[in-house]
Amino acid sequence: MKRQISLGLLALLLLLQLGADTPAPALRYLTPQSLDVVALLPDPVQAGSDEQKRELGLLYDVQQTRTDADIARAKSEEKLTVFAFADVIGPWFTAEHCPQAAKLFANLDTESKYFTNLGKDHWKRPRPPYADERLKPIVKLDGEPSYPSGHSTRGMLFAEVLAALYPDQREALLARGRQIGWDRVIGGVHYPSDIYAGRVLGHNLARLILANGDFRGELDRVKKESAEVRKTAGAEH
Repeated sequence: MKRQISLGLLALLLLLQLGADTPAPALRYLTPQSLDVVALLPDPVQAGSDEQKRELGLLYDVQQTRTDADIARAKSEEKLTVFAFADVIGPWFTAEHCPQAAKLFANLDTESKYFTNLGKDHWKRPRPPYADERLKPIVKLDGEPSYPSGHSTRGMLFAEVLAALYPDQREALLARGRQIGWDRVIGGVHYPSDIYAGRVLGHNLARLILANGDFRGELDRVKKESAEVRKTAGAEH
């Protein structure tokens, strides 16, 4: 019996060691030292504070006024990809028509999640419905920490990179990126301050990534692809 217990403890220790030795996801454009997320962002508001109560109150007000269109849009963005921006860029902007764009922004998705997870793991802020039972999310609620918002970070990162491709649509793209973040408040799974933190993080990631020479080369190829698809789509109509 003692031998069985010892073997069980040994197995647990080995699993813990394996977990500790698991390498971080490979970053394509940045390094883990490129951005100190904890130094960049302020601490989230304290649980139980008046400020948190005001945020919860705002979330409840949004819940009471969200429209069917708001709900449909928030649900459509649950599995977020860059093609959520097709309503700004055009219906031709799809993964099927733009495979190089799909690949590039999938890389950005991985890059972004690495840095948002650093903040989430550091602050471990619970999602708002765990603090107020009146809140009824209309998108998936999981146990992942709330601060900063990953959707808001990716929304801003994607928007700023797309704005480098389509500078004539910059303001509309940035507005769409902000909306993607705010839709997580409409969905009932993030505090407004999670969204603001995500915007700051996404903006800083975009600034660093756009300065990367390898990334700019890939972006140029996506730009050529997009121009060809856009021209073909225009000719068809």
